[in-house]
Amino acid sequence: MLIYMIKNETLSQRMSHAKNRGHEREFEFCIGLSLCDPIPGTDKADVVFNNGQTASLKGGSRLQLQSTSSTSSKLNSIDLGDLMKLCCDHSYDPSRHMRSLAQELSKRETIKTFLRQILFQSKHGEFVDYLAFKEDSIPVWHIFFREDVIDVLTDQLKVCTSKARSWNQVDDQKVILKGVADPIKNRSINIIENEVRNKTSNPTFICTAHKNPLLSLLKNNFDRIKLLKDSSAIRLIGYGNDISDTLF
Repeated sequence: MLIYMIKNETLSQRMSHAKNRGHEREFEFCIGLSLCDPIPGTDKADVVFNNGQTASLKGGSRLQLQSTSSTSSKLNSIDLGDLMKLCCDHSYDPSRHMRSLAQELSKRETIKTFLRQILFQSKHGEFVDYLAFKEDSIPVWHIFFREDVIDVLTDQLKVCTSKARSWNQVDDQKVILKGVADPIKNRSINIIENEVRNKTSNPTFICTAHKNPLLSLLKNNFDRIKLLKDSSAIRLIGYGNDISDTLF
């Protein structure tokens, strides 16, 4: 594994370089845990731990999980890739294909595979080991093991399609995965949304998630919680049986 940290840089130099490159969040995580600098690029893995395992770091309120053009070879590595291509083909009825996608995602093993590939699979076919979320405005992180995330979401999410809200809209333009983020309110809300955008001649299949509802849903479905790191630089909370402080 490549080492990206310049060893003789001071903390302030590293953070200055981070701001210049727009990676403050990733550097905050790495510096707080004394890890090497973030992995360059926009693929799934953002950081590598001392044991060689990797994590994808999520921070903004709306997370782009997948953005793939209809002609991208990446769709070939996704089990539902052919159907996603059909959803992008507006020479036919796109609503019909989105309904077909929703029908497929209603099958337990299919949605499980889809979530694993959308959330964790890199463009080279490798899988990230962990998913870590940063709370808004404060250096508090929550980290989950890949298979735990997939199991919880498979159990908790329900599939539906969007409904038109005005005269110039049509039904079934999105495939939505809904879940209960707040058990007190017990109201099902949008967690993950799948849609096709046609702003260019090459339509793009977009998969996005709402970070705070997704994080809340995950946190509410774990009994085992461990404080892995608590310092002025970072607070890291782990969930599930497969989280260990030997990562760093």
